Amino acid sequence: MLFLFSKLCYIVNVLGQLFVLNRVLSTRYSTFGVDMMKHLISDSDWTEDTNYVAFPRVTLCDFKVRSRE
Repeated sequence: MLFLFSKLCYIVNVLGQLFVLNRVLSTRYSTFGVDMMKHLISDSDWTEDTNYVAFPRVTLCDFKVRSRE
């Protein structure tokens, strides 16, 4: 019985965090996966959608490292 209660608490925690994330960032992260699949199927650019501004557009920065010469 304790095991089932702890798993129920995990589920409530996950759903609560998704709700808080949606409210704090004012976005629709609960439907993010479904929306991305729609963008992939319709061949539209997901970066133009303003609902996903919290995700980074660039994930790699180019910078020079000093050589030891």
